[in-house]
Amino acid sequence: MAQRKIAQRHPHLTGIGFDLPPVGPVFEGLRHQAGRGRPVRFAGGDFFTDPLPEAECLLMGHIPARLGLPEKQALLRRAYDALPDGGALIVYDAVIDDERRSNAFGLADEPQTC
Repeated sequence: MAQRKIAQRHPHLTGIGFDLPPVGPVFEGLRHQAGRGRPVRFAGGDFFTDPLPEAECLLMGHIPARLGLPEKQALLRRAYDALPDGGALIVYDAVIDDERRSNAFGLADEPQTC
């Protein structure tokens, strides 16, 4: 959803959805719903083992909470290394309130599936 909002606000941008290959059809379905004119394409891969797509800005969302700190740090290092000088990394996730009373998505033990 964040990617869609960014694309709507900044139509001059192009993008690549990078995720495991089985996510490709889901991505394409969502892209079709948003409008075919969007300059966005899908690239299948594993962000721990495959090269990250070349980009001026990487946007990562909903990195599973079950990843340990070393895996999260390794992923951030890979993103940093993939970016050109002056590039940017944006990371977002569902935020859980301190009392843990709201935001069921953020409280889920398992990642959500489509």
